[in-house]
Amino acid sequence: MRLLYPSLLISLWTLSSTQAHADTPDLTKISIHLVGTQDQLSQLGAKDHWPQACKTLGKSLRPKYGPWGLGVFRKFDCKAGNESAQLGPNWNLVVIPDKTKVRLEVTLTGFGKPLAMTEFRATDLSLTQLKNPELTTLLAADLLEQLPMLSAVVPSIYKPNLPAIGVKVNKGDKYLPAPPTELSIYSLELDPATHFWFAHVVAIATRKPEPEKNQIVWYLDRKLPKDQGQLWIHDVGGRSVHHEELNKQIDTVVEELWTKETSSSVTDQLTGQFASAFVGMRYARSISSGQLVNRVSLVSVLAELRGSPINGLRFYYDIWPSVREAATLGAVRFSGNRLVAGWSFSRTVGGIFDRIDLVPKVGRWTMDLAFNVTDQNGEVRNTEFKTVGALNFGLEAGIEKTINRVMLRLWGSNDFGTNPLIKGSVTRVNNLRAGIDTLIKGPSHKIRGKDINLSFLLYGLYENMSLTKTGSAATEDIKINGVRLQIALIGGGLAIAW
Repeated sequence: MRLLYPSLLISLWTLSSTQAHADTPDLTKISIHLVGTQDQLSQLGAKDHWPQACKTLGKSLRPKYGPWGLGVFRKFDCKAGNESAQLGPNWNLVVIPDKTKVRLEVTLTGFGKPLAMTEFRATDLSLTQLKNPELTTLLAADLLEQLPMLSAVVPSIYKPNLPAIGVKVNKGDKYLPAPPTELSIYSLELDPATHFWFAHVVAIATRKPEPEKNQIVWYLDRKLPKDQGQLWIHDVGGRSVHHEELNKQIDTVVEELWTKETSSSVTDQLTGQFASAFVGMRYARSISSGQLVNRVSLVSVLAELRGSPINGLRFYYDIWPSVREAATLGAVRFSGNRLVAGWSFSRTVGGIFDRIDLVPKVGRWTMDLAFNVTDQNGEVRNTEFKTVGALNFGLEAGIEKTINRVMLRLWGSNDFGTNPLIKGSVTRVNNLRAGIDTLIKGPSHKIRGKDINLSFLLYGLYENMSLTKTGSAATEDIKINGVRLQIALIGGGLAIAW
């Protein structure tokens, strides 16, 4: 009779002398722990998502419901807390999320190192993704293949009249590799003298080449003995035989789920409610020195939507109140406004920053800037750089970091606008901007079941505006066809966020 990789089993199942006699673990029960600080768990939405995620993950480890209809753990319970939380007395599956990945470790009381590990890319929807049986089945397969048992033999999968191991294909099996061709059926026995667990193979099961509809059947070479106690199953090919393939499929499914969850369907967009957004107003004053620019101020109304039905939509309306300077030469008048709409294409990343985004923009600008200059004859002349209703296009890039109740965003943009419908002199606007935005979540109140926050806005902004005349203005006797306005501003404001 063939023996199932005995050296691996023996090395993995060494117990301390105190545990071997007194506390033999229940090998069919597992505790599933979500580990993290209170802030981490809150940010992941553990209160709302972990119960269902844990239920789906635990079910994927059970016989009949796990990968290829196999599984080890008949019972499981769910816990969440910090790293000092007490682990269970038997098997433990510890789920550890961080900025870049979610790691899953299977441990057994008495062993210093995990007996199985797997991981997947972290996003802010990681717990939502763990509700998906296609992902949890792949994770369970990768973990179970590393353990000394792939499945327990239970009445729901053992067909003694054939004899065979027979299972139904589960919904979550879609991305799994082909089922094992051969299975070893064995018992595990503890030797009290050496404190080792030994595997005793009692049968070999071979998969039927042509599976029946929605069923997988491995035919046994003999009936299973009734006096062996709990029997176990593993792939004759050994542990982790599908590890590389499973990891590739895990990456594929996580990416597909992320795309699906962040790209709402048309129906969802039309019928959904705003999941996350803020609307705010802010005011800034120039900190630049120099004639006229030291008096510039900026009033802004802004809105950003981060949920259905219009995920990614942004609005900005900026007003530069008119300022004037009583000066013989130089800049003497400035005012303007711009209405801009953008659409954010964002991606959650790990490491230093939480999110990056790219925002194409389109808008309408009105600018009025006047200078007193001397002409060729030495006379003081006033020349204007003015555009009304200029069609503007731009592109903005940003990086974002959230630390507790504070969100920081660094960004830069380039905008270009003109009004080709104006006859004669036309002013083109090119605007390079960079800034840092800070949103601090303040007190919140529940309104119709949704948390509404009063948030505080702080920001700094640098603008480098180039205004250039084209058309008839280029032939005037004043040889100034372009000016540049450089302004640095700081300010703050309030926003309603939900």
